[in-house]
Amino acid sequence: MAHVHIFGIKIITRLTDLPGDSGEIGMWLSDAGQYELRYIQSPGPVTAVNWKTGIITLDGLGMWSRSVNIDDGGNVAEPGSFSFRLTNTTNLFKRFEDDGIILDNCVVELWNWDGDESSVEGIRKWIGRCQKPEVNTDSISVSCVGLAPGRVSNILSIINQTDYTYADKDLINIAVPAMLGSYYPSTDATTGLIDRQSIAVFQRTENTINDETYNNEYFTGVNPEIKIYPIIAANNTTGTFKFALAANALSTETLDLSADDVYVTVVGGTAEGEIRQVLEMSWTTNAEVTFTVKDIFVDSPSTATATRSWVMFSQIKRSYQADTWPCSSFLDADGTAVEKPILYGEIDDQLQVIGNYGLTIGAADN
Repeated sequence: MAHVHIFGIKIITRLTDLPGDSGEIGMWLSDAGQYELRYIQSPGPVTAVNWKTGIITLDGLGMWSRSVNIDDGGNVAEPGSFSFRLTNTTNLFKRFEDDGIILDNCVVELWNWDGDESSVEGIRKWIGRCQKPEVNTDSISVSCVGLAPGRVSNILSIINQTDYTYADKDLINIAVPAMLGSYYPSTDATTGLIDRQSIAVFQRTENTINDETYNNEYFTGVNPEIKIYPIIAANNTTGTFKFALAANALSTETLDLSADDVYVTVVGGTAEGEIRQVLEMSWTTNAEVTFTVKDIFVDSPSTATATRSWVMFSQIKRSYQADTWPCSSFLDADGTAVEKPILYGEIDDQLQVIGNYGLTIGAADN
């Protein structure tokens, strides 16, 4: 099977009351009840149903672009651009006028079929709006701009010190744009990874690291300069470990050992450099503390004298949000609501799973 690599454009006319489909001019009624003009460069795969060939001129599809400034969570996006040219040698534009089709301000979508099978599905690569066409006896030329109104310039509440205590200082009292709109990433048929079809910008509303809280004074009332502790018991199967203090605790009843946003870093010995989130901390004796990590270490921390692991604890607050409205309407590739969406991020120029969104969404509420 020859490799399929074909582009097409879909123009959504917003008209609903025409007499019916007209394959002659490439117009069909969509499932949404609006008539669409669908033109494809050449006969496409079997999935390209009701797309007309012979209308897009040679080299009739221009370059398309999207851009966004993601400094400090983002700025107003450039709308991007695209252009296309249709043949008018059969008075196509006159047919548009007769049917009441006005191209100016119609939504236009650029579609692509790219694969080694005739059943390859089309992917929408770009979406925008048509500008006023330039028409002559040979062609209809249309310039397009991206749907910039999907992104607004001001976030719904300005980042302030009171509500966002741990935000970066350079974001305080700054109106950072909110990301509003729809995003349609696709999945690579070979690797199963998400293609970068769109970018959602999140701003960091919390960004602090505090390694002063869990010093020895916190536990014992003395020696605040001591911040690292030796591991004296380790079970990497359950993720439970124990460390020793430099002095006995004054009381095991009054200290708050809640592990809120607490992370442990191995700073010496086996597993040095590994960082894990702490789920809980509790007293073992008045000179020992047990803690449990969320994910086990790659190399289990050691209690042996020669390779003993030493750890320190930090409160790390790193939060990101798209805007002050909660994210919703998570859909899979088939458009079905998903209850446990996964968050991806770009790390070292590769899209990787960051983690679950953090809650289960009932299908009825999605």
